[in-house]
Amino acid sequence: MNDSESPAERIAEQRMAEFARCWSAAHSVLAAYVHSAIRDRHRAEDIVQEVAEAAIRSFAEFDRQRSFVGWALGIARHRVLHHLRTMGRDRHCFGEDALIAIADAHESLEKSEHEYQDDLQRCLQRLSSRSKQFIELRYRQGCALSEISGQMNMTRNAVAVAIHRIRRTLVTCIREQNRMTDDA
Repeated sequence: MNDSESPAERIAEQRMAEFARCWSAAHSVLAAYVHSAIRDRHRAEDIVQEVAEAAIRSFAEFDRQRSFVGWALGIARHRVLHHLRTMGRDRHCFGEDALIAIADAHESLEKSEHEYQDDLQRCLQRLSSRSKQFIELRYRQGCALSEISGQMNMTRNAVAVAIHRIRRTLVTCIREQNRMTDDA
């Protein structure tokens, strides 16, 4: 922060930082909603950018008592509907009621990526050291199954089965974590 900044500039800078935090937490939900409604991947990305621009322009009017995701999904819903209206009635596109239902579903899935990451980290800690080694090689180092089979002295198929079982174990563990969170 510069001492020569005016109070208005400081407030604007603080609002930008707050918007950036809110947007980064909501981006994956918003992008998933837009991509579920718009078939053309490139156009969907354009719409996500339009939503960001509209949200930043009207962020001063955002009620901090509301969910940012819900508010931004409202903007996204309007942008998606506008796009669908301007491109005509393609029979492969969702109707307005379906888009509203999809947006509501995305809003209800507002659980942040950070919470999922926390659940995953807890579940990864529960794995055996050998399972952790498979995860390290496959997902952190990006090794191909054939590379892992050489390092672990196993067949490629055995490695694939082991990784599949580990993933299934992690999915089960994460679901249990979610149930515990929901029950609390």
